[in-house]
Amino acid sequence: MRWACSVWRRYCAAGALKVAATAPKGSVILCMLADTSERYMTTPLYADIDADMNEEELEIAKSTPSFQLVPDKEPVLQM
Repeated sequence: MRWACSVWRRYCAAGALKVAATAPKGSVILCMLADTSERYMTTPLYADIDADMNEEELEIAKSTPSFQLVPDKEPVLQM
């Protein structure tokens, strides 16, 4: 297998594969390969996305009890 990505993404993918090797059949394993997508912000891909959250996005942001990132408020992280 050839890895054409950053070392941190490789660690994430390798960790997910290791977990998958011993996970019960039918398990779902999520491996998020982070990307800030900064390089795409000036392309048509982001043309229809507002800089600020709309009401629907705010409700989604508020629906996560352990972490909330709401504009004009300090982030809330509960562990």
